[in-house]
Amino acid sequence: MALSIGSANLIDLGPLSISDYPFTLTGWFRVPASSSLLTLIRFRNTTTSSYHGLNFEGHNANYVSAMSKVSTASAARSAIPMTSGQWHHVTGVFESSTLRRVYLDGGNQGQAYHEKLFEGMDDHSLGNLASSTAIEAAEVAVLSVALGIDEIQELASGISP
Repeated sequence: MALSIGSANLIDLGPLSISDYPFTLTGWFRVPASSSLLTLIRFRNTTTSSYHGLNFEGHNANYVSAMSKVSTASAARSAIPMTSGQWHHVTGVFESSTLRRVYLDGGNQGQAYHEKLFEGMDDHSLGNLASSTAIEAAEVAVLSVALGIDEIQELASGISP
């Protein structure tokens, strides 16, 4: 079952056991046509405003990104755009403080290598934070490991986490 989630009905994921790198955010997402940044899933430190998450970048050619913001942002972007109105499997692997990887539909990998220390996260949400523009999500998982390409391709083939 898929959920449609915008800022009016964000899903609080509650306390999670993610306290440092590595971790993986993964799931099936469908976004509407939008020229905005739409949050898919995000972990945030409410004291420092740092965060880690997956985004749809409608303002940036519709790429999907795995983004870490600690003072400044660093985003790994998919090699091809995400098509609005279609379901896509998105995985962000936050492997270490210096490496983020993102995968769209089991491939189309993008990477970013900027130092982003893990400051602890106390707010964990699923859905678009910035506006009432809803995203749809299904089979979302938060894992305290860095998944490899074989595991990501298996999840993108339709195997449930």
